[in-house]
Amino acid sequence: MATQSEIDAMNDREGMSAADEKLLEVEKWCHDVIQQVSQTQQLYNDPDFQPDEKSLYIDPMKPPEYSSDVPIVEWKRPQEIWHGEEKPVLMKD
Repeated sequence: MATQSEIDAMNDREGMSAADEKLLEVEKWCHDVIQQVSQTQQLYNDPDFQPDEKSLYIDPMKPPEYSSDVPIVEWKRPQEIWHGEEKPVLMKD
């Protein structure tokens, strides 16, 4: 993860490839999210993937038939599921 000074240094986009520009945008976004979480002490919620029906079904007003067989969905974060002594591993290299 780039530091703020590294991001500032990369702001000179002259001669930068499109891939490098996209990487810079992602680095800035990550930096902003980390700052916001640190300042507010609130867990991050992705505005494009909210913990509600809109993230489960294409049309939440008309969910598929199989959804009636599914119990009420309870959204949880990994630390709310795992109660072991070690931190959970979501993806392994």
